[in-house]
Amino acid sequence: MKILFLHFPTDNMQIESKTLPDYFATKYAGQGKFIRWFSSLIIILILSAILSYTKLTPLRFWHWALLGIGLSQVHITFALVVVGWLLLFGLRRYLANQSSNFLFNLAQIGYTFLTIVALAVLFYAIQQGLLGRPDMQIAGNGSNAYNLNWYQDQVQEALPRIWVLSVPLTVYRVLMLLWALWLAYSVLNWLKWIWIQYAEGGYWRKSDKKNIDQSLKDKNQEPAVNSQSTLD
Repeated sequence: MKILFLHFPTDNMQIESKTLPDYFATKYAGQGKFIRWFSSLIIILILSAILSYTKLTPLRFWHWALLGIGLSQVHITFALVVVGWLLLFGLRRYLANQSSNFLFNLAQIGYTFLTIVALAVLFYAIQQGLLGRPDMQIAGNGSNAYNLNWYQDQVQEALPRIWVLSVPLTVYRVLMLLWALWLAYSVLNWLKWIWIQYAEGGYWRKSDKKNIDQSLKDKNQEPAVNSQSTLD
C-alpha cells in the first residue's frame, strides 16, 4: 500500500470514499469507522442458541440463525413480529386449557391475525432482499452505504491509510435468492406445525353463557327423569 507524505503536520483532515453503485462495502479500515451488522450477527447467533434451547418450536439453531440473518435486512420490529409469532404458537398448547372459552376464542382471532401479519412481513423481507441493497448498518462520521467518511483531528507527515473491501451486489442478490427459496420451503413446514398448534383444544368454543344455560337446562331435566323412573 502506497503511503503519501505531506512533510508537514495538519489538522481536521477528512477523507471520503464513494461506493460503486453495483458494490457494497463489507469491511474497511480507518479511524472512526464501524459496521454494526457484524455485531448484530453475533447477537443473532446468541439469540438463536437461546431460542433453540427453549424447545417451544421445531426450529433448530440453524433455522433461527438463517431466519435472523435474513430478517436483519428489515426493521427490528418486523423481525420481532415473526419471532413472536412462532413463540406464541409454541406456547399455545400450554395456554389453551387454562383460559375461559371467551378468552380462548379471542386468542384464536389474535393468532389468525398475527399469522397474516407475520406472513406479510416475511414476504416484505424477501422483496427487500431481492430488490433492495444490503443494510450493513454503517455508522460513524455521517457515513452510509454509499459514502464512507473518515475524520482525523491531527495528522503528522503521513496521511491516514484506509482501505475498503467491496463485494459485487450480484453476490448479495444470489445469497438472498437462496435464502428466499429456503424460507419458502421452511414456511410450508412451519405452517403444518402451526395448524396442529392452532387446532389444539379445538378451533372454536361455545361461549360461557351458552354453557351455563345448557347446564341449567340439564339440571332442570334431571328431576323430571327421576320422577318418571320412580313411577315406573
